[in-house]
Amino acid sequence: MAAGGLAWIAWRCRGARRTGTALAAETTTMEAQKLRVRDVMSTAPVSIPHDLTLEDAAQRMFEHKIRHLPVFEAGHLVGVLSERDIAMIDSIPSVDRRKVRVEQAMTQGAHTSSPDALLVDVVKEMVDSKHGSSVIMQDGKLVGILTTIDALALLLNYLGE
Repeated sequence: MAAGGLAWIAWRCRGARRTGTALAAETTTMEAQKLRVRDVMSTAPVSIPHDLTLEDAAQRMFEHKIRHLPVFEAGHLVGVLSERDIAMIDSIPSVDRRKVRVEQAMTQGAHTSSPDALLVDVVKEMVDSKHGSSVIMQDGKLVGILTTIDALALLLNYLGE
């Protein structure tokens, strides 16, 4: 179920609606607490090097319709660049995003988790620390990203919408 976790949830919801029952009625609290990050995460994350310009990073976000980019230097995760980070730099009138490097604007110390982690634990950590994403790493490799949008999509499906 690792690949296409959201597609699986959407499929379950469509099936639940066709039979007249809501996913929420089918999913007990106990089942929801057993969900793993792999069940919900986006499995094809786009990442960027630390020395890319903000202009190029913004273009990648636009092309892929995403808001968070894990940032790597020499094969190691060094941070996350968010749409909000770019907007903050753009709000400074004298700064040209074509001359600013990702490493100058990114949030250092990205929140990370494992695909095997319990979703409820990771979401709680994200809420407590106010992180908009968690970079999913396994054996030192990027395997996914979990964002607030992924969690909200699950909640929406759970509520039967």
